[in-house]
Amino acid sequence: MHENRPRILTVPLTAELQGDFSADPRFSPSCGPSNSSVTNCIFDPATTTFDPSTGTYHRTAFQNNIIPSTSVDKLAAFYLSSYPAPNFVDPLQQNGGCELFCNNFIGTVGSSLTTHNVSIKIDHNMPQNQKLFTEWLFNPSYYKNYRYPWNGPTADTATGIAGAQPYRTINQIGAVGLTSTLSPTLVNEARFMFSRQNQIADPNPDSVVDNADVLKHVQGLNFYLYGPFQLVPDIGISGFDGIGPQQWQNAIQGVQAFTAIDNVTKILGKHSLKGGLMWRRDNNWNLAAWGYGLGFGGGLTNDPVSGSGGAGLAQFELGAVDQGSGSGTYHAPWQTNDYWGFYLQDDYRVTPSFSLNVGLRYDLFGWFRERYNDLANFNFTAINPEVAYPGRLDYFGTPAHPDRNVFPAHKGDLGPRVAFAWSPFHDQKTVIRGAFGVIYSNGISAAFGDQNGGISAPAFANYIAYNGDFTGKTPAFILSQGAPPLNIPALDFAKKQNLQFLGTTTGGFLNGDSDPYVEQWSLYVERQLPGNIGLSFGYVGTHGMHLYGDEFRNYDRVPTAIRRQLRFNINNSVPTDPAIGAIYGCGDACPAFLVDKPYPQYGGVTINTNPDGYNRYHSFQMKFEKRYSQGLNLIAAYTFQKNIQSAQAGSTLGNAAVPTTLGRNVGRTSLVPGGDAGGVPEHAGISGAYQDPDNRRGDTALSPDDIPQILNLAATYELPFGRGKSFFNGTGPANKIISGWTWTQNWNFQKGVPLVFSGPCNAMTCRPNLVGDPSRGRSSKSRQQLENQYFDPSAFQAVFGGDPTVIQEVSTGLHPDGTSFDYNAFDPWWQFGTSGLRPPSGRMPGFWNADMTLARDLHFSESRYFQFRWTLFNVFNHQNLGIPNTNWCLPPLADGTTDLVHQFGCQFGKITNVQTDPRSMEFGLKFYW
Repeated sequence: MHENRPRILTVPLTAELQGDFSADPRFSPSCGPSNSSVTNCIFDPATTTFDPSTGTYHRTAFQNNIIPSTSVDKLAAFYLSSYPAPNFVDPLQQNGGCELFCNNFIGTVGSSLTTHNVSIKIDHNMPQNQKLFTEWLFNPSYYKNYRYPWNGPTADTATGIAGAQPYRTINQIGAVGLTSTLSPTLVNEARFMFSRQNQIADPNPDSVVDNADVLKHVQGLNFYLYGPFQLVPDIGISGFDGIGPQQWQNAIQGVQAFTAIDNVTKILGKHSLKGGLMWRRDNNWNLAAWGYGLGFGGGLTNDPVSGSGGAGLAQFELGAVDQGSGSGTYHAPWQTNDYWGFYLQDDYRVTPSFSLNVGLRYDLFGWFRERYNDLANFNFTAINPEVAYPGRLDYFGTPAHPDRNVFPAHKGDLGPRVAFAWSPFHDQKTVIRGAFGVIYSNGISAAFGDQNGGISAPAFANYIAYNGDFTGKTPAFILSQGAPPLNIPALDFAKKQNLQFLGTTTGGFLNGDSDPYVEQWSLYVERQLPGNIGLSFGYVGTHGMHLYGDEFRNYDRVPTAIRRQLRFNINNSVPTDPAIGAIYGCGDACPAFLVDKPYPQYGGVTINTNPDGYNRYHSFQMKFEKRYSQGLNLIAAYTFQKNIQSAQAGSTLGNAAVPTTLGRNVGRTSLVPGGDAGGVPEHAGISGAYQDPDNRRGDTALSPDDIPQILNLAATYELPFGRGKSFFNGTGPANKIISGWTWTQNWNFQKGVPLVFSGPCNAMTCRPNLVGDPSRGRSSKSRQQLENQYFDPSAFQAVFGGDPTVIQEVSTGLHPDGTSFDYNAFDPWWQFGTSGLRPPSGRMPGFWNADMTLARDLHFSESRYFQFRWTLFNVFNHQNLGIPNTNWCLPPLADGTTDLVHQFGCQFGKITNVQTDPRSMEFGLKFYW
């Protein structure tokens, strides 16, 4: 399959590539060192100072937002010279949009995917009532990008249609099974299976990314590069796609599984007894590198108090590397975990009208281990060997952790199941069904089988950052001047020396009180009606507990109560244990944000497994079925439901580190966990996160895939034309052409999923206040009006309030009389937003679609025939409105001025995408024999 597709991208304007941002309406034209009342400017990070009286940082703005040519970094200039000039004007961004400053380049992307499928199956009937089968499926695929929007060091490689860089996947499954009928009432089924998937990424060709020239320019700058996985730096510039290889994607990784199953069925009178077991061993491996990531987020060129102004491009031109950039140790592990499952079940026909099903399942989910014991875990309570504080790394295979497994398996996973079916009337046309069960989950495989945890963290895959002065307010280093030493230890050195990686952000794994489990229950009533019609309706509910929550949750942070108490004074120094001060180079007086933490010897402790997620689901379900008669079969299914969950439950589902992960935000599926390869929902650090880490339950909300109403219609109709039908049933050539056709329709209608809203930030959150109904006035809007403003902006307000005077004060740092504004004394600057994580009234547009197929069998004999199929997807070419912009803001004021709330290019509520692809059709011809 080959495909060319245009991409609309953003490239820098020619003047801004030279450091001239004076014409950019996002910034005030009156910026300069002498005008401290204007904060939406480009600030010079080299002028950053700290005021201990208020605990705040300050910077000086460049005059007229022009960076002097002498300040432009030479290495940055080399990169920027390879950007193409803008060539496109996006009509959707004019007259109130971002105008020429975004979506200003259109280029063509070309990708190809070649897939082969081989399937072999052998069935053999053996003596003594035994049947043997064996099968093998082989599925290699090869993906490449043969065209990019532009070439050179800044080539936008993240634009591939199905992947960011070339890769190969080799999938194969083998199985052998034996079914033995030991007696008329006793049957045994045994099966063994093996599956394996390798995914091998290849670097983008040098003819595209010009790595040879990049290496010449970075030579001697002490950058940590790892061939073949990380040939050149990975550079992130806020507002633009990344430069260099996509981190974690240039890798060799794989998974495999061995599975053995045995099931026994015994009939004893009214009882059908079943029992069995399953054993499964999962392996995964990963050959990769942390990469060498340099960030330019724009925060070093903004006003450090209000957050106004700043630009990632300006920060890159100045070569001001973000603190937190860096690399780390990396080990390619071979991980293994085992699973055992056992079950017993009795299907008991109590009476001709009442059946009872009772069962019990026992699951034993093993935590993982590493082939060479190259693992470590964070111990929250043990004293660190380097400083006398709780919290240390325990290396496996040492007295601190002699067991090979991360944790022992839970032994209490007993899952009862009970169900019944009852026909209360003599006509046997009404059936009442009910069920309850407890299902335990192999959450370990879910978390680590797709490479989410496919690294020997924490010590063998420990990120080491350029922390600078640990404030985050000054550059880690200047790009072209070269990087300071990172002091990354050799891989075999950490365990030998019991290294504790003090001052870095480390991690580990947590074990819950129980494995994840879900309680499920249901009650249905089914009725057979005249005319081959069946009707059913019922209730289904679930309750999930100990589910995996957010990945990489930081347990080493200043508590919310202390943050609110100290406010900006948290940046001031406090008396410090010299042993801790030595880690950060601040002696016996360090900033409070560094040491007022549970584990001050670490920059952070991010745990990879947090088994405290939960969900509650309730639904009413109804199905109407017209069983096949007179050439027609029809099914209509309707669901009315609600799904509530803890913040970030299920975050692992959107984070597979594979070459196909592009981080794209495409249509409805991007909002559903695991909905597409590049889905970003529920990932730590994005808008789906809870705003108060000390009150995560406060962000219990609708789940990201909560769809309150769904209606599905499916119909198959044999057209009444031709031989044996009601119309044109002659015998001529025309009859042969029009006879035998089948028409299939599939209709799908859905309400919109809930969205997460963000807005102007204060010191605590970027979530706005909800003061009205976002859907107000929508019913009277035309489609064009909905595209321009889907939500009611007046339903929201900045977290710090809507008073125009206050907005100006927090935006400029000055009172109307010119005196300094005291952020520490302004309580709304230290509160959380009230909009909730996903307000029920803040849903995206609904969705409907229809697909249809026209098919016919062309018989040569009873067993040999062609089948022709003509399928139309989105047959009516209906374009469902896509995802509205949910970053709340307001347009500039009447005089054109901007502030934290009134922003140039404000896109809130604007829809610039659709949920569905245009109509397409597919013709197929298959031969059966």
